[in-house]
Amino acid sequence: INDRLPRAWNGLGVAQEQLGRHRDALDSWQRAVSMDPEQFEALLNLGTVALDNGERALGRKALERFIATAPPGLFAEDIRRARKLLSAAGGNS
Repeated sequence: INDRLPRAWNGLGVAQEQLGRHRDALDSWQRAVSMDPEQFEALLNLGTVALDNGERALGRKALERFIATAPPGLFAEDIRRARKLLSAAGGNS
């Protein structure tokens, strides 16, 4: 892994989540997004998995940011899904 590539951190997060290493996955996605705020897949992954694992504030923040910044032309279905997740979690978007 090249630790300077945000996409690599997103991929690592996906692998960690598949292995049940939720905390490590969240950390990897946070790193990807901090390196490149346009890592929309990482932002969606972060929000979804954070909510699934009881980290409501982190999950809501990530999903709200995803909804506000992800290009609708590329992520329309994911944006709809993120809105539903937020609604179910008591979010405002």
